[in-house]
Amino acid sequence: MTVFGYDARNGQIGNELQTIPTEPPAYGGPQSTAEIAVHPSSRFLNVSKRGHNSIVGYRVDSATYLLSVIGYATDGVAFPRHFAIDPSGTRLYVANQTTDTIVEFRSDTSTGQMKPTGQVTPSITPVAVVFRTLGR
Repeated sequence: MTVFGYDARNGQIGNELQTIPTEPPAYGGPQSTAEIAVHPSSRFLNVSKRGHNSIVGYRVDSATYLLSVIGYATDGVAFPRHFAIDPSGTRLYVANQTTDTIVEFRSDTSTGQMKPTGQVTPSITPVAVVFRTLGR
């Protein structure tokens, strides 16, 4: 994962600020990422890892925007094609390509820690998870 500076006035990407691994230090298997999402609070960032079969969580420093690893959610994650954080920031849903499931995690809004809820929804080759407000 690479963090770059950004100039909002002219829309230009700036210098590289940080490059941080997306796998645990001891992991030596295939490396492939699929999705990146910023938590609604902007305090956390998540990345799906297809080789490691996980969702990695990072804390975003509010002053420097540099990242630090929170942890890796792996329970029920199998070649994650896509994931989405619900608008409240309390749930994260992973669309697993190889197991035809959507797995739910509870996301702690103060720490960014992800914990499995045990909720697994069958879905034939889920491609994306999207939220919308009903009645609009």
